[in-house]
This record gives sequence, C-alpha cells and structure tokens, in this order.
Amino acid sequence: MTTIDEAQREVRKWVTLTLGPQYLNNPRERAFRVLEEAAELAQSLGLTEFEAYQTIKQVFVKPVELNVGKELAGTFVCTLAAACVDLRSLDLEYNIEREWRWNNQELIRQKHAKKTAVAIQGGYTNG
Repeated sequence: MTTIDEAQREVRKWVTLTLGPQYLNNPRERAFRVLEEAAELAQSLGLTEFEAYQTIKQVFVKPVELNVGKELAGTFVCTLAAACVDLRSLDLEYNIEREWRWNNQELIRQKHAKKTAVAIQGGYTNG
C-alpha cells in the first residue's frame, strides 16, 4: 500500500522527469489537467455533457474559494467516494496507472504537447 505522501512524491518526480518542472509548478496547467481528469471520471460514471456543463456553471457563479488546500482535500474525498461506487481499490488502480505512466512517458509527452498546442490556440498558455 502506498501512502498519500509517497504517492505525491512519486507523482512530483514523474511529472518533473516526463514533462518538466515548468508543468509541475504551473497552477493553470495543474488546474486544466485536474479538470480534464475529473470530467473523464464523471463521463465514465454516466454524467452527460449537459450535466457537466451545468455543474461548471454552478461552480463559477459562486465566490472563488481561496483555500486551495480545502479544495484539494474536497477533490480527494470525492475521488475516494467515486471509487466506492463499484468497490474499486483506489490503491490498486493508482498502482496500475502509475506503472502505465512510467512505461509510456514518450507517448504521454506527445499527447501533452498536442493538448498544450490546442490550449494555446484557445487562449491558455503554460507561461
């Protein structure tokens, strides 16, 4: 079993070695990746595009929560709860994903470059 701190250290190392520290330390980049993964999870659990859009609209009409740690913890709790839907072991799923990411760094670099190019065209930059 991997502790949360161990997993965080390994992810830090992986992102730094695979994509570079500029992507690890960029809050907007991290926000885009979290939003993308959350949307994919929601989609896999049956949420429609319309429902996702309505949820995003609800979030952005509320005042901004300035406590990033609170939001990280809330996201983590919701991720754990989503794993309970079909009794998945998040530890097992993490280890499968971790192995895949370490074994596919070049593919991930290529996919990331495409995402970044699309994001730049849409007005988002990594800088």
